[in-house]
Amino acid sequence: MWRAETRRRSGVLNPGLLMQYLLKAEWYRHSDLGPKASLCVATSHKPSEIILPMRQDLGDYVLRMAEVLDELESAEDRLKADILHDLQSPSIEGGQYPVQPVPRRN
Repeated sequence: MWRAETRRRSGVLNPGLLMQYLLKAEWYRHSDLGPKASLCVATSHKPSEIILPMRQDLGDYVLRMAEVLDELESAEDRLKADILHDLQSPSIEGGQYPVQPVPRRN
């Protein structure tokens, strides 16, 4: 059931806002994979990569965004529900990010 809910909620995520979240959470945009996606790499978490879909009209957009949330949950050691809450917070659009710093793992 959670997987279905994650997919439903991930389909409404804006890729531009998710990119802003990633940059604020110490990820960086490594490269563009054409106009459809960008490769993002964690800078302070365990080594992780995310392929972020940049167009919501892609046929597999919802599935790809669900995979992004799976990777964020693992890399940031946070619950998907908390990540989704941060991503869907109205303060993100206004430039305020409720992202909490993620402790470095030894």
